[in-house]
Formats: sequence, structure tokens, C-alpha cells
Amino acid sequence: MAESELARLLQQIDMQHEAAYLALHGLASGSSQHAIINAKMERWGLIHEKLTPIIGQEAAINIVLDVMEMEDA
Repeated sequence: MAESELARLLQQIDMQHEAAYLALHGLASGSSQHAIINAKMERWGLIHEKLTPIIGQEAAINIVLDVMEMEDA
């Protein structure tokens, strides 16, 4: 069960990454970008909280950071 939950969370991370990229590089601008970034960061925090009991604190942080770095690439 933990593996399926992990797979679901990783898929959610991937979908949010794509949505954030499209929002930041698409039609959004100015204050709407700020709101998008804030909402994204809150979601990443929630995902981190869900991942931590499944894979541990350090691994959860590493996954979130890796995906965040992918956004910057």
C-alpha cells in the first residue's frame, strides 16, 4: 500500500510541476504569478508532509528539492 501511495504522490508532483511550468511560462504575469508560486509552495509542503511517513524526512526533502530544481532547468 505504501508503494501505491508513493506512486500517487510522485505522479501528483509531476502534474503540479507541469502545471506550475505552464503557469509561469504561459499567460500568467505579475501578481498572478506570485499567487501561483505561493499556492505551489503550499502544495509542495503538503506533499512533503505526506511523503515523510512513507519514505522518511530526508528522502521526502530530497524528492521535493529534486523536482523543484527540475522547474528551474
